[in-house]
Amino acid sequence: CWSIKQRNGATHPTHTIHMAHPQPSENKTQKVLREVDEVKGIMHENIDKMLANHEKADLLVDKTEDMRVRADDFRKVSKKVKNQMWWRNMKLTIIIVVVVILVLVVILAPIIVTFSKK
Repeated sequence: CWSIKQRNGATHPTHTIHMAHPQPSENKTQKVLREVDEVKGIMHENIDKMLANHEKADLLVDKTEDMRVRADDFRKVSKKVKNQMWWRNMKLTIIIVVVVILVLVVILAPIIVTFSKK
């Protein structure tokens, strides 16, 4: 059986063993054996719950490891993409600078040649 005891304002489930009223013909040995059987039942329940919790914990560990691996992969891929974008922007900047210089040369070269002949 389960009961709930209140400690410091909070409720905590606890096991309590309800003993059936002993039969008048029941001797101490039978009473102890009955109590041992009840305790065994409770212990089996506790072991089953512990095993279930252990399985859940193992599952959480596996999921955590999978998430760590995926996070590492994401970090590597994002760094690679960042570097690719930086190079793309650098190439675009270099192309723009070269085009501007060529335009200036095309515009200024005839003007400079005309003034230098005079």
